[in-house]
Amino acid sequence: MQRFFFSFSLAVILAACSVSHAQPPSRSPTLPSDPPATVAETEAAIRAAFDKPFTGEFNATPLSEVAKHLQQTFQINVDLDRRALDGVGIAADTPVTFAANNRTLRSSLRLMLRELELTWVVANETLVITTPDEAEGHVLTRVYPVGDLATRSDESSTLLSWEAGGGKFDDLRDLITSTIAPEMWADVGGRGSISDGAFQGRDVLIVSQTEEVHDQIAHLFRQMRTFPAAPRPKQAEASTGLRVYRLTPKAAEKKEEIVAMLRRVVEAESWNQKDVQLEFAADALVIRQSREAHRQIQDLLEALDALAPVVVDFNGFGGQLPEGQGGSFF
Repeated sequence: MQRFFFSFSLAVILAACSVSHAQPPSRSPTLPSDPPATVAETEAAIRAAFDKPFTGEFNATPLSEVAKHLQQTFQINVDLDRRALDGVGIAADTPVTFAANNRTLRSSLRLMLRELELTWVVANETLVITTPDEAEGHVLTRVYPVGDLATRSDESSTLLSWEAGGGKFDDLRDLITSTIAPEMWADVGGRGSISDGAFQGRDVLIVSQTEEVHDQIAHLFRQMRTFPAAPRPKQAEASTGLRVYRLTPKAAEKKEEIVAMLRRVVEAESWNQKDVQLEFAADALVIRQSREAHRQIQDLLEALDALAPVVVDFNGFGGQLPEGQGGSFF
C-alpha cells in the first residue's frame, strides 16, 4: 500500500513538471514607452513655468478655481494649503480679482497673492499656495556662484572687489538681505541665512531661504549680470556709480510709472548713454548714473515718499546720504 501511494505521488509530480515545462514562459508586463518623471524633473518643470507668460484674468473668482486654472494652463500640479489658509481665515472660495496682462507666471503669482498676504512654495511635485509663516518652514539651501561678480584675495576671506561696482562680499550680502524679503533673515529673527565660501576654487554664496526668496535672488543676479563692468576711471572720481534704491511696497507696485517719471525729469538726455543703466530687481531699482543724477533721483523718490529706509551703493565716492538712508554714495 505504501509503495502504491509513493508511486502515485511520484507520477503526479512528474506530470506537473511536464505541464509546467510545456507552458510558454510568462512575459513581464509591457513597460510604458515614457517612464514617469522623477520628482526633480517635475519640480524643474514647475519652476520653468514661472518664466512663461500668463494672460489669465479673474473677477471675484474663488481661489480654488484660480488654482485649477493655473494647473490647466501650465500643466503643473497646483494646490491650496488648506490647513494653513484656514488658520489665517482664508477659505477656498475667497474671491480673487486680478489681470495678468501677459506678465510672467512668477510676477503674476507675486502680485496676485500679495493682495491676500499669501505666497507659494514648490513641494512634493506641486506648486502650493500657502501663508508666509508656513512658507518659512520650507527652507531650501542653494549655492550661487559669484565668481563673475566678485574676486577673492588670496590673503583674506573677504571679497575685495566686485566687477560690477567695486564693492565687497559684505556689500553683496547687504544688497540681498536689504532688498529681498528683509524681514526673513536670521539677523532680524527670520529663518533665512546667507554666508560666503569657496567650492572647487570658485567663490560662492550659500543661501538658506524659501522658494520665493530664492527665485528673487536668482532674478536679482540675472539683472546684475546685465550691467557691464564700469571702466576704471582715469580721474580720481568715477563718472557714474551703481546704486540700489529699495522702494516701499506701495511704490514697488507702481515702479513702471516711477521709472517713466525718472527718465522724464532726471537728466532725460542721459539715459541713452552706454554707461547709464536702469533695471528692476525684486522691489528695488538698480541704477547706474552720474553723481548729479543720483542726487536728483534721491530727492525725487523722497518727495514721492517712495524710498524704503535702506539704499545700497557699491562705489565709495564719499560724502553722506540723508539721515536714515544708511550707507553712503558720494
